[in-house]
Amino acid sequence: MMIRQITQRLSEINTLLTDCRQEDFSFEKALPLSLFYRDFSDTNSLVGEVTGLAMENPGELLQLSSSLISESDKYLSLDKSVLQVVDFKAIFEEHLKPFEHRYEEAKATATKLWQAYSAISNRLDFMPLDSEEYARLSAECDAKKAEYDTAHAQTDHLY
Repeated sequence: MMIRQITQRLSEINTLLTDCRQEDFSFEKALPLSLFYRDFSDTNSLVGEVTGLAMENPGELLQLSSSLISESDKYLSLDKSVLQVVDFKAIFEEHLKPFEHRYEEAKATATKLWQAYSAISNRLDFMPLDSEEYARLSAECDAKKAEYDTAHAQTDHLY
């Protein structure tokens, strides 16, 4: 239930803000804030859920909304100045660097394999089909293509 999740996650954010200092603000601390916004920015879903709950179980809605009001009051009373000076974009970019580096390495490997496969394939285009060299090179081409396919799948996974 979204309203229950909002209350629980807002409580976690309140704890984070209570314990947080600007100098130790990290990706691990920024992520819950970002996910909270992402997960609960669709207010139409919340309104729909609350409307249904009001019809089905108004007592539960009262209890959940009281909990949410309490957590909201805590949030509003906290010092959020640490959030004003945090460069979230820089934090997320710094966190992504190792992943981007692994992706770039995998992409370079896959590109080299594709170039090798293409060169062999192009050579095959100009060889007689019944020659020994064609048979040997065709097997090498198939192996290089399989190697490329594996590397390409890894690159796609990392992307």
